[in-house]
Amino acid sequence: MPQTAMPRYRVYVLDDNGSVERTNAFECANDMDATQKAKQLFTGHTFELWQQHRFVTRINSDGTLGSIAGYWPV
Repeated sequence: MPQTAMPRYRVYVLDDNGSVERTNAFECANDMDATQKAKQLFTGHTFELWQQHRFVTRINSDGTLGSIAGYWPV
């Protein structure tokens, strides 16, 4: 039986001006796991988590949920 590929996520770490400072891609089983992994990797940084073209969440450097225009955190 062929294995199903796990979803691929990308984290965009943002600088103080909101510009992309760096990116990191990884696979996780679901949004919750991907959010937890991103929080562990980028604590203290503002970042956005995307699964392909789908916005998942934004976490501010202080750990609070953020949003981007037209999207609200889940």
